Amino acid sequence: MTLAKLGERKVNADYLLVAGLLLIVLSIPSLLQAYSSMDPPRMGAVLIILGLGLTFYAARTSPQGYAWDDVPNVFFRVLGEIF
Repeated sequence: MTLAKLGERKVNADYLLVAGLLLIVLSIPSLLQAYSSMDPPRMGAVLIILGLGLTFYAARTSPQGYAWDDVPNVFFRVLGEIF
């Protein structure tokens, strides 16, 4: 596979949605720890911004879009493809 072919590969929007949702969930403990110790929530803020960005990008680039009912199906479909 040439380098030009590698650059043309696109990531499925379902993977981006799942990654974004996982980043949002992972930001919650960091935000709570920063709140309880009165520290600035730097890492939690970075995680939530990245998660929201990935989720928004996935929703915009998905050909059919996502409804709230689709999220569990997408999540388990991606986990099934990975494992």
